[in-house]
Amino acid sequence: MASTKSLDDPPSSETIEVSLFGPGYGESCLIHIGWDDWIIIDSCKDQRSGVNPVLDYLERIGANPADCVKLIVASHAHDDHIAGLSQIVEQCESAAFVCSAALTKKQFFALLEFDQALQAMTRHSAYAEFRRINEILGRRASKRGERPAYQWAIADRPIYRRASGGAKFEVLVTALSPSDEAITRSLETLLAWRL
Repeated sequence: MASTKSLDDPPSSETIEVSLFGPGYGESCLIHIGWDDWIIIDSCKDQRSGVNPVLDYLERIGANPADCVKLIVASHAHDDHIAGLSQIVEQCESAAFVCSAALTKKQFFALLEFDQALQAMTRHSAYAEFRRINEILGRRASKRGERPAYQWAIADRPIYRRASGGAKFEVLVTALSPSDEAITRSLETLLAWRL
């Protein structure tokens, strides 16, 4: 007799599970890479309840986001991909945070400051989630007496590696973008704004 898996049952240790959440407001991808290790790509919120379905799912299956999420990836800064991402970063204390290297560090932080000033004038912010994430990572680093550690996704660069050991199999996550060309175009666009 075949057993059926409930949506509230966690995957087995050896199971790779890919779950897509949406179309509430955007989409998010949650990947179980075995042995209660998880990766979250982007974020979304339920349009009616405001609940983050990724965090809700982890809670329902009894997974502790503070320990089990190893990597959080922000693919790009559109609201439909980052809504609620700071809530995920806040709760997933041991996860590395990775975002696109289409902006250099200096330009990225200058853009966050510019966005804050723009929000004060227009009440709209494209980067409020990233500003909150920056604050969360800054608080964590200061507690350890360190500077915040940021990881930047660049095409063909590994962004997460779990070595094999015991029963665990090796996992390697590599960024597919941005390419050198995409980074160059981004920098050219920023330069044109300054002119």
